[in-house]
Amino acid sequence: MYRKRAALFILSVLLLAALFYTLDYNEFFRIASRMSPEVMALLVALQLAVMFLMSLKWYVVIRRYAVSFTNVLCTSLIGFMVNAVTPVSYAGGEPVRAYVISRIDKIKLEKAFATVLVDLFLTMVPVLLLNLLAIILVFKYSADLRIAWLLIIIGLFILTLLVTSSSILMNHGPSLKLFHRLLALFKRIRLLEKHLKRVESRVDELFLSFHHGIRDSMTDMWTLTVGVVISSMVWALSLLRVYIIFMALGVPVSFEVIVIVYAVLVTVSTLPLLPGALGMWEWVGTALFTFMGIPMEAAAAATMLDRLLSYWLPMFTGFLASLHVGLNVMRLVDKEN
Repeated sequence: MYRKRAALFILSVLLLAALFYTLDYNEFFRIASRMSPEVMALLVALQLAVMFLMSLKWYVVIRRYAVSFTNVLCTSLIGFMVNAVTPVSYAGGEPVRAYVISRIDKIKLEKAFATVLVDLFLTMVPVLLLNLLAIILVFKYSADLRIAWLLIIIGLFILTLLVTSSSILMNHGPSLKLFHRLLALFKRIRLLEKHLKRVESRVDELFLSFHHGIRDSMTDMWTLTVGVVISSMVWALSLLRVYIIFMALGVPVSFEVIVIVYAVLVTVSTLPLLPGALGMWEWVGTALFTFMGIPMEAAAAATMLDRLLSYWLPMFTGFLASLHVGLNVMRLVDKEN
């Protein structure tokens, strides 16, 4: 497992190196050097606000179990770090999030799993709205229709995923099959393997608790409404972050272009290929911004600066959070054993 992960990370680094090789270094660094320390500090604060809101969104879902918001925040930061090293950047850290919060706040593991699934659902609903907005903007500004068709395909995929997942989670039979598949999947994670083997004999009891947790959250309109609102704020701030980067670099770009490109990038990041979509995000972002009329070096500089904030900063804060809850996640498991 570790060798495979290391190999994928090396592949990501090679992709980044290949991207740098295609650029004019002097022009790239000339543009990137325009970023002032004051604006960079503002962008860091903006990214921290994004991570805070993402944690708050999960807290809205899990609050019924009387958990501490501080623990939810620390656990979310750890989840962001794990997302950065797993192939599915918006979902890879969910099992770890569920496990860690169950340990440090003493709630049932199956209920914690239920809350992270609902939280993921709330994350994806605004993505569909972002995709729809991007499609409208493509037609409004007579952009290349190939982008519109790509966004339509992405939108249909997200819509199908949301409808299917909500149907599965709310119905007993499909939800039970999903629960068994989740157990099989999570058992492959070394962090959880030993603990899940212990509870296989109680699978029916655990499923009922898991299913009730799902239904309680998915039928609570206050939770769904507030969760979607917070999730929409997260995506709005993420778009604003990219726009500020372009403005700070002195590269004129319309907010509409950022919406269109980001709608594609968010979907790219969910493909289970490279850890945190590292390398792939940078290539696709640079290519799309260039396709939309921005010079390649400027597109690459903005994309990589944004990734410095959205990928590497969560890695650092997640490491600090893991120290806070017990040196590191594996140490926490060792303590429980």
